[in-house]
Amino acid sequence: MKSQIKFLKFLLIGFLLSIILMFAVPSVAETFLNTAYIRPRTLVFAKGNFWVYAHNNFSPSQQTMIKSASNKLHEQMNNPSQRSKLIDCGLRRTVRAKPSKQVVDNQLKQVFVNPASGNRPIKATVAYMWGEKEVVGRGTLGSGEFPEKGDLLRVAFNSDYFGDSSQFSLRNDVDYWSATLLHEILHNLGYEHPQPKGDFITEFDLCVNFNGSIPQRFGLNGGTEDNIDDVYFRMRK
Repeated sequence: MKSQIKFLKFLLIGFLLSIILMFAVPSVAETFLNTAYIRPRTLVFAKGNFWVYAHNNFSPSQQTMIKSASNKLHEQMNNPSQRSKLIDCGLRRTVRAKPSKQVVDNQLKQVFVNPASGNRPIKATVAYMWGEKEVVGRGTLGSGEFPEKGDLLRVAFNSDYFGDSSQFSLRNDVDYWSATLLHEILHNLGYEHPQPKGDFITEFDLCVNFNGSIPQRFGLNGGTEDNIDDVYFRMRK
């Protein structure tokens, strides 16, 4: 009888500890790159197949920027001629591992355009990230497979770099943050950039930021400049 009571106490203590840990420590599924947290989150944008959630730690101005960037990106990707122009711009500037235009177009349509099946849209969650210098965002590297309906695309925005309280020069630039959102989503789709410029993901990012019309005086991501954020700022001046 005593052994049974001890066993029940052991089970109860284990159960209580698991409950405490569940709420006090985010699980692996709820964390992103150890410094970014996915939940609790709020739906900030939903059009057709593309839904975007933002972590609740983001300020109102930051959540508004995420919503505006999502809307801008959704509009660009749902305009066939504009989408084609942007892809052509990115491919024209790519010097390594150039993907097929048809593959890129199909991936983008799967995320932003194609209707959701069974009410299962593609869900992008913008996790709350902080403290990383010179890193405005991150995205999990996917396998390169086409996203399935209901998939969760994991993106993180550095809260130090946008919103009203940030000192970053592009903190309120919707074009910049829509391009950043796309950049991180492309990581989820399997695109990498081992070099700071010349890969499709970085060149497409730049093309999206400038709606496919990049000033001729700039080479690949600004020629000799490696800091793409500095390039954006100079091009805005």
